[in-house]
Amino acid sequence: VQGLAALDAARTALTLGRMRDAGEAAVRARRSFAAKGHLPAARRAEELALRCQGRPPGTEPVGPAPAGTGKDAPR
Repeated sequence: VQGLAALDAARTALTLGRMRDAGEAAVRARRSFAAKGHLPAARRAEELALRCQGRPPGTEPVGPAPAGTGKDAPR
């Protein structure tokens, strides 16, 4: 539920042009989904976070990688 709420907040902030708030909410959503092992939702939140930063999906992750992806978090 927390992940969905954060993802909704991110989408709303993005619609309102509040990129920083949207990015922060998307990262919160990603962490919540990743902690529960919900990788598809974690990827969607990651894509939204990248979009808020003006980076295309598929670039380096924002924050720690979801568990089980085999990717290390950036240092």
